[in-house]
Amino acid sequence: MNRTAIPKNQSSTNVAGSATYTTAAIDTQDALANGMQYLQASVYSSHTGTAYIDACDDGSFTAGDVVAQAAVVANTPLVLKAPMLGRYMRVRYANGATLTTTFRLKTSVTAA
Repeated sequence: MNRTAIPKNQSSTNVAGSATYTTAAIDTQDALANGMQYLQASVYSSHTGTAYIDACDDGSFTAGDVVAQAAVVANTPLVLKAPMLGRYMRVRYANGATLTTTFRLKTSVTAA
């Protein structure tokens, strides 16, 4: 089967004020071997925050590993995409000061 996207992580758990939600690390080795080139995150939040995509080769995810970031506007869907630049990748959402009442984050690896 020829696929253009493979779902990975998802969450609909609300995020506390000034807290960060972080997905599990995604090992990109198999995805790259199957023609996938990008990590994509779809984020929707009732409150403002910032979405990040991180990459690293050893799973340590230090502060310098951000490969993409974007502001999340309240009640506005955001799609953030980055090339798979490391063996491991993850997505983070740093919430603003207010508890979210609606939060959805989905990740997938994509061919384009």
